[in-house]
Amino acid sequence: LSDKMKAKTQVKIFIFILTFSLVTIACNSKSKRLPEDSELVTAWADLTNYITQNTPSNSPTFASRCFGYIGLTMYESIVHGFPEYQSIAAELNGLYRLPIPDSTKRYSWHLVLNAGQAEIIRNIYVQTSDENKLKIDSLKSYFEKIYRKTVTDDDVAKFKGAYESQL
Repeated sequence: LSDKMKAKTQVKIFIFILTFSLVTIACNSKSKRLPEDSELVTAWADLTNYITQNTPSNSPTFASRCFGYIGLTMYESIVHGFPEYQSIAAELNGLYRLPIPDSTKRYSWHLVLNAGQAEIIRNIYVQTSDENKLKIDSLKSYFEKIYRKTVTDDDVAKFKGAYESQL
């Protein structure tokens, strides 16, 4: 082969590799996007509906109270992450004081909400099936894996120790 043909072949190979690399990078970056806040909240709401419908010994009164407690947990677990909102804990009978996060620490409110929802649903629906408990654990693990990438392990340890476990 002549030098010109070798050079053209090398350029074609280079362009092919470059194009392939760019397409691969573009596809991977799209798949690594963080879920919208609404996706996290909706996933927990959908699971709550599923567990409510597929757990024995539910009455309409029990289910409606569960929805109230679960929604309140969702709100109270993240309210301190949004200065324009305030906790309503003091206004509720029997819920005198919830932990206040340390203002000197950084929290992942997505992880706090995620953990709070898993904990309240597990504790309210103690009579649900092992399969449903696995669904709760799986959803928690799914979002935890995604959102842990947004904080350092040190940050996770701080908020778990200082706030999440107290909720």
